[in-house]
Formats: sequence, C-alpha cells, structure tokens
Amino acid sequence: MTTLDALLVVVQIVLALSLAVSCFCRLVRTDAETIREIRLAIWFEGVAAGLVAGAPILPWLMPDIAKWLPGMTPRWIWLTLLVAATSVQIVTARHWKHTVPSVFQKDTP
Repeated sequence: MTTLDALLVVVQIVLALSLAVSCFCRLVRTDAETIREIRLAIWFEGVAAGLVAGAPILPWLMPDIAKWLPGMTPRWIWLTLLVAATSVQIVTARHWKHTVPSVFQKDTP
C-alpha cells in the first residue's frame, strides 16, 4: 500500500465516520411524528457509512468474515452507500417539490 493509498483510506474512514455521526445526530432528533421513510433512509445511510468506515480495516480484525484485501473496500459496500444516499434524496424530495424549504433559505431582513 502506497502512502497515497493509506491517506485515501484515512480520508475514507474519517468522512464515513463523520457521515455516520451526522446520521446518528439526525436520528436522535426524530420521533414518532417524523415521516417513517425519512427515519429509515437516515438509518440506512448511517449503517452504510459504518460499513464504508470499517471496510478497510475489517480484514485485519475479522479475516474469516472479510474476504477482501486489507485497505480495500468491496464494490457492494460502495453501492450500499450510493443506494442509501440516493434514498435519502428521494424521500426528502417531497419537501423540495414546489420550492426550496424555508429552513434552507437565507434570513432576509
């Protein structure tokens, strides 16, 4: 593994953990009044982020389960993250149907 490869793995893990923490923080703020599909999409995105964060080191920790090379991430894990991120965009699209949601608008004096 080259220095660049190692750096990219570190960046992957840091960004994936950041996404997982972000999903956790959003889920903590949800309740029974939150649209079910949105809660599920955020949960799925958090799980996918955890997979992406753990994939490069999993072969060292669990060589009998993770059959890929250490420092690598299988395509199916990247596809899981892509499906999760896409599902979040699809289920939140209802709030963008007519205009940008007011919480994303600048406050005008």
